[in-house]
Amino acid sequence: SRPNAGGSDPERTETGCSGEAARPAWSQRRWSGRLPGSVPCPACGVRGGGVDAAIPFMSLVEDSCAALREITERMGGGIRDGQMQMVSAVAGAIARRGRLAVEAPTGTGKGIGYLVPIAVSGQRALIVTSSISLQDQLVDLDLPAVAAAVDPSLTFRSVKGRGNYVCAAKAAELRDAAKPGSPLALLAEWALTGEHDGDRRNAPAEVSEDAWSMIAVQSDECPGASSCPHGGVCFSERARIDAKQARVVVANMHLFGMHAVLEGVLEPTPDKVDDDNPGFDVIVVDEAHDMLDVGCTVNGAEVTPVRLRTVAKAISSVDPASQSAVDLRAIAAEMERTCKTFGSQVKRISPADEHPFEPLLIAAMKALESPWSSKPSAGESSERARVRARIEMLSSNVASLLDNDGESWVRWVTD
Repeated sequence: SRPNAGGSDPERTETGCSGEAARPAWSQRRWSGRLPGSVPCPACGVRGGGVDAAIPFMSLVEDSCAALREITERMGGGIRDGQMQMVSAVAGAIARRGRLAVEAPTGTGKGIGYLVPIAVSGQRALIVTSSISLQDQLVDLDLPAVAAAVDPSLTFRSVKGRGNYVCAAKAAELRDAAKPGSPLALLAEWALTGEHDGDRRNAPAEVSEDAWSMIAVQSDECPGASSCPHGGVCFSERARIDAKQARVVVANMHLFGMHAVLEGVLEPTPDKVDDDNPGFDVIVVDEAHDMLDVGCTVNGAEVTPVRLRTVAKAISSVDPASQSAVDLRAIAAEMERTCKTFGSQVKRISPADEHPFEPLLIAAMKALESPWSSKPSAGESSERARVRARIEMLSSNVASLLDNDGESWVRWVTD
C-alpha cells in the first residue's frame, strides 16, 4: 500500500527509529512505490528522496532502526547516535540500490550497523572484510546476534582462501607418511574425519605454521577440484557450495580480489545466475581503505629469485633429474645479481625500456614450458598435480611481465 499524503499508513503501527512503541512483525511492513521527498524518518531524518524505490524505502529505514534498538537492548548496551545514523543510511542505500561510504572509528559497531539493514531487507549480501579475524567475528558474534533479534531463519556462511582449509590430498599423504600416534599423524586423522568444515580455526589444538603447511595448500599449488583425486571431498570447494545457499556470505578481500579477475569465485557471472547460483543484491566492503593494497597484491604479478627456487624445489620433489629445476635455479641466481645493481631504489620500467630482466624472464618461460606443457595424464598423482599448478601460476606471472601492452600493466623492479 502506498503511504497517504501525510506520509503515514493507517494500517501500520507507528514506531519510528526510536523504537519506543512495540515493534510489529517485520513481515507486516508493506510500504512500497514512490516516496515523496517530504517524508522523513521520524528519528534519523532520512528521506525517501522522491525516487522509485527498488524495495520499500521508509519501511526498511524505520524497521532497521527499531531492530538496532532491540539488539542493543539484548546486548545490554545503549543506542549510539552515530550507529543509528549509519543504520538509517545503509537502509536507505539498500532501498535505493545506491552507493554509500561510511567512516567511523574502530569499535563503534560498524558491523552491526550494516548487518541489521541487510537482515531486515531480506536481500542477499556479500560482506568483504580486510582480515580473517574480522570474518570470524562477524560469523561467530555479530551475525548470530542480528539473526536472533531480526530473523532466526537468516543463514550465513564464511568463505576463505584455500590455505585456510585442510587439503584432503595432502592430509592423506601425511597420514601415510607420519609415524602412527605422532602429533602429525593425529593432525592428519582429524583432517580426514570429515566431521568438521576443514577450517584451521576449528582444529582440535593450536597448529604451527609448519604443521599446517603439511595439510593445506596455497592457491598457486592447488590444481582445482576437477583435476585432484580428492576433489570430491575438498573442504574449500564445499565451503563455496554451502555459501551459494546462504543469504549472507562473508569473505576476505584477497578472495574478493581473486573474484574480480576469476569471475565466479564468489558469485556467478550474470549469464549464469539461477536458483542454484544466486547473485548478490548488496555488497559491503568493510575497512575499504585496505582494498587498494590488497587488490594490487592479488591482481598483480611478481617474479622473484625466491619464488623461482621454490618452484624448482617443487619440481625436483617429483622429478629429481629435471633440467627445468636446474635452469630455474641458475636463472634465480642471475636475477638476484641483477637486482642488486639497482640498489634499494624502486625503478619503474616502461614498455619501451630495455632492461636486463627480459632475457631472464624469457629463459624462465622456456624452463617452465618443458616438459610441463603437455596435458596431465589420467593417473597423475596429487603431488605432481600441485607442482603443475604452481608452474602454471608462475608461467602466467612471467607472461604478464613480458607483455608489452603498456596500458595493461605498470612494472617496477626493486632489490
